[in-house]
Amino acid sequence: MDIEKNGLNIRSGDKVTIKADFYISGTQPLQNLLLIDLECCSCWDPNVGDNYGSENQCPGVRLMMSGGNDYLSIERGKISGTTLEQTDLIFPRNQWVSIEWEMTLSDNDNGQNKLLINGMEVINENAMNMPNAQIFRDVFATKGIEFNLQEPTFYERVQIGATANPTAGDVELFVDNFSIRVE
Repeated sequence: MDIEKNGLNIRSGDKVTIKADFYISGTQPLQNLLLIDLECCSCWDPNVGDNYGSENQCPGVRLMMSGGNDYLSIERGKISGTTLEQTDLIFPRNQWVSIEWEMTLSDNDNGQNKLLINGMEVINENAMNMPNAQIFRDVFATKGIEFNLQEPTFYERVQIGATANPTAGDVELFVDNFSIRVE
């Protein structure tokens, strides 16, 4: 189950700060657990429809467990970017954990991406964090699909909680103190 907020209008150049507290119970594997999605559903080419998989019809960036199991990272596969991984801090279990995800949005490599866990900065990298029209055209062209990213491109949806998760088992997850600020 997840919490979803639609109707946002977050554009390139905007600074976005998403904060939330998470409590994950137990010791089960968390590989690929998604905690937060920031998505652009209106930018999907309506002429392509479901030809590329419905999970990709809302390109965006996500916070995801990676790096083996319990390392929170910034996943960019839905915008054809690589995951910005960290393996310095294992995500604490059976306690409340404060997350702060700060981005200055850009469809090229000058986007700023910061991730703090309990106040400790674990990622601070410049990289694309919005869909890029040319990259989407090139990626889809390799599959023989003509794709035109709808513009203007903006993120209009945020999801928080256990969102569209490929994680193998059941995970007990609590969320509190969620906020999103756009400047």
